Amino acid sequence: MANVLAQVLGIIHDSGELRASLGTETNPKQYTRMFAKPYKLKSNNALKNSEKKHLAQRVQDEFPFATEEKVKEIVPQKGSYTCMKLVLHSGDFVNVYASDGVPMLIETPERLVPTVCALWKVPDLVPMLTIHAPVLAKIQNGAPLYLPGVSLPAQGAGFPVFQCGTMMGARTEDNAAACIVGSAAMSSADMLLRASGVCLDTLHVYGDALCKEQKFSRIERPTLAAPVPRPPGAGHLAGNFQQPCETSHDDEVPADMDELLKWCLLSFLKLEGKRAELPLKTNLLYKNHLQALCPPDRSLDVRAALTDYVKRRALSSPAARGLVTLDAALAAVMSRPEKEAVKWDALMAAVQSKMTASTEMTFADGTVKLTKTKLEPIKMTVSVRSGNKKVTLVSNLESFGFNLQALAHVCQLGIAASCGITRAPGAKSDQLMLQGDQALAHVCQLGIAASCGLTRAPGAKSDQLMLQGDQVRATS
Repeated sequence: MANVLAQVLGIIHDSGELRASLGTETNPKQYTRMFAKPYKLKSNNALKNSEKKHLAQRVQDEFPFATEEKVKEIVPQKGSYTCMKLVLHSGDFVNVYASDGVPMLIETPERLVPTVCALWKVPDLVPMLTIHAPVLAKIQNGAPLYLPGVSLPAQGAGFPVFQCGTMMGARTEDNAAACIVGSAAMSSADMLLRASGVCLDTLHVYGDALCKEQKFSRIERPTLAAPVPRPPGAGHLAGNFQQPCETSHDDEVPADMDELLKWCLLSFLKLEGKRAELPLKTNLLYKNHLQALCPPDRSLDVRAALTDYVKRRALSSPAARGLVTLDAALAAVMSRPEKEAVKWDALMAAVQSKMTASTEMTFADGTVKLTKTKLEPIKMTVSVRSGNKKVTLVSNLESFGFNLQALAHVCQLGIAASCGITRAPGAKSDQLMLQGDQALAHVCQLGIAASCGLTRAPGAKSDQLMLQGDQVRATS
């Protein structure tokens, strides 16, 4: 167990996945079968050139394989481009963008969804499944897409690699033109390992109410005989997936956590190693490949692994609830005697203490910055200067990616007061200085559902902003 923790912690440390692994995530709302029933048209307006450019940039940001040439096929610079605001039968609102009378994109509050018409123009915009031809009629009549309806290649050769929730398209064996658009209900590894289950949450299908909209040109599915080429740089599974590495025997997934991590890594090297673009960042290796290859009933999550380790070895203390009896491996991690009973939170804290702190930040433009240190939280203090004048000082902004010059200009316009940049004696970085007490008036309007006030520590010369609870993650 100590070995696996060292390996897993190393991967998580390098990848900045600690917060995602130990926290909780919320899944975006699924707009399943948006146009299965009639909808209401609220408005239909032409887009300005600036709006078209913004939409084109969103397409390029949200779809990894969308090159500039492909984006121009979906959002052309010339011609008529309109936005239809619709109220679905479920009561949800969506926007449908159409180019010269052909629907191209569906906009939900969470994401952009390409239509089948868009995938006819750009077939490799999203990963594509191939289904048996008779299945299409079943899907059009409201049935889910079950795994047996998907045509899986022998030994997984040429099958795209994707995670659960990825935007997908589907075509039939006799026609390579897309006929279904949806969200993957399981990962590519699950599809190759499982025998049944719903594999795609259908969002839009050829022949639904959107395709029959009278404001659009007549929509007819083209016939494409040749298979759609895979997206450039996209990984595909190849080789015998049922025997992913030499450490597995009789197609069994290793039970030990050390061997499971090794199993996933060797599976990636065998199945995708020849096609992988190297060097590969460890965060992408862990998130996009190792987790995708992990069986559905197993986990590479450190907390889940630790819980499973304790349960499988019956280490829960019978004497008191909430205590764990240390075996040799856990005793070594905690530097405690073997057979000693410790609390769960102490055990978890000891495991996490072995991890090097790291922070991953994702910015609005899609760039990701990984800092292999613990970032100091943004601090805001209200200080009194000469003449009993108050100033608000905001520190540690630059470590979170803020440009102080640009931020100072925005704050100056927003609060209608002077704003500059200064550095406190002995400080390693600059801080923002705003005229007046701006803490309560502006900072506490960040949507924090907690009490907020000012306090002063004993012996301190200036006030501090005090917020109830841990608000660092909420505000950063």
